Amino acid sequence: MKKKQENKETVNATPTTKPSKLSQLKQTDGQLELQPRTLSQFFGETVQSKYHTVDPNEYELYLKGMNKTDLHRHAIKCGLAPKDDRTRLITSLIREFKRVVSSYKPLPVVKSNGKKLSKELIDFLAGGR
Repeated sequence: MKKKQENKETVNATPTTKPSKLSQLKQTDGQLELQPRTLSQFFGETVQSKYHTVDPNEYELYLKGMNKTDLHRHAIKCGLAPKDDRTRLITSLIREFKRVVSSYKPLPVVKSNGKKLSKELIDFLAGGR
């Protein structure tokens, strides 16, 4: 019995072209490119890792579903001193959550209105240079 030889052709659905220079290559990792504003952001800590969400309403529901012991553990994890009163503890955790979430928002970019600055003003702003 003879085996039939088949002609195998490789067909590329999308032909790929290589960039000619290394500077044309781009790497994507799916992360937003934001400048870190705090030391913890610089080392990669996110709001999601500590609070499980970035939505204040969802976080409040998350806290209300916890018992007192879990709230105390969560407060210690967030860097707060646990309080005996459950409602005060929840309000302080929500306040801390909002503070942390606002620190992760990017700084607003101030656009120039196109007016030229006077030499006196430029010298004043330069300070001790």
